[in-house]
Amino acid sequence: MARRFGLSRSNLMGLLSGLTTVGPDKVDQLLAWSGLEQAPDTTLSILPGLHLWKIASAREMDAFFALTPALLPDPSILSNIELILDLPMIDESRVHLLIHLPDDRHILLSSRPDFFRLMQDRWPTLNSPQHLQCFRPPYTLQKLIAESGRNAPLYRPSAAVQTVFSPIGAVNGVVANHIADWAVRARQHLHLDLARCLSVDDQVIPANSASSTAFLDAETASESPPLNPARDNLLAPADIACSQARQLLTRRLDVGGGAHREICDIPLFLMEGHHDYPSGMIRMDLAFLGAERLALGKAQRLRFYQENRGTAEGACWLVVMADGAPLCGHPGSFKNGKPQSGSHHLVRRDDHLQITKTPEDSDTWIGRVVGRFEAFPQVN
Repeated sequence: MARRFGLSRSNLMGLLSGLTTVGPDKVDQLLAWSGLEQAPDTTLSILPGLHLWKIASAREMDAFFALTPALLPDPSILSNIELILDLPMIDESRVHLLIHLPDDRHILLSSRPDFFRLMQDRWPTLNSPQHLQCFRPPYTLQKLIAESGRNAPLYRPSAAVQTVFSPIGAVNGVVANHIADWAVRARQHLHLDLARCLSVDDQVIPANSASSTAFLDAETASESPPLNPARDNLLAPADIACSQARQLLTRRLDVGGGAHREICDIPLFLMEGHHDYPSGMIRMDLAFLGAERLALGKAQRLRFYQENRGTAEGACWLVVMADGAPLCGHPGSFKNGKPQSGSHHLVRRDDHLQITKTPEDSDTWIGRVVGRFEAFPQVN
């Protein structure tokens, strides 16, 4: 990429990291080659064409989930998603989806089955593809990837959709039985509802096949023998997806200093006594905090204050500090007019910190409470 655009490797890496290391003309050339365009407000969107996206690692899955709506609308509102098969022998190590977007934009999304389960969990609409197609020979995913960027952009013109993919139509008995057997496994292990895109009437499945209608029957599919990890020496797909989900989220916690865009570190201070420095640090996630509180955490305006440390019960209060409050030490006054009616506030009263809904005129208002987490007594 650096040689193609006449850039040094350091300039290119700086640009990909968000730094302004090259001129706007080079940026536009690089974006166009990648299949992207930039609006005047710097929002990125994909150009018309067929785009190839592959998810084969936790980093790529994390990046996919972070795409903006301008790049990938919420799949739950999409109504034109096709399932693409490799024929004559289906590669069950990948799940290929062809997603059709407005304005003649198309995405071939290829992922491992375990990552596909995570996408389904977030966007259930992926469970019910509307159509079934296959790669038209000689095209395969590997061939498309190998040809991308070679004397051409990373994406293909929109017309390529008609030349790369085709309906399955009538196939011979061996392939039809293979598709039918695969459909049963897809229904059982990937929870795919294939009733809309497979049909005996379309002669995709031979009527005399033992599996000709099994994939249409949820009860039949659920009664198929499940994978036996002890017997087969492997994990069931659901277990693999569970492990991937946990690793994907845990990996975000491994980014130092809460630097991940969806993670922030919140210092924990004690309510009792005089303590200039936090006694702990709590790393929290966007999914738990919400966007507004995460932004405050990134700005280092959140603190936890803990009551009754060392006991079996007590509460931690999540407090928004005044803008410009010090990171350590006793914060200054947050008083600015009257507090919000009915809100809890952290105040200093008689030289002690406390939470109250009824501040007094003599109180020093320190922060507004936006969350409370309580530890209940142990019950044996």
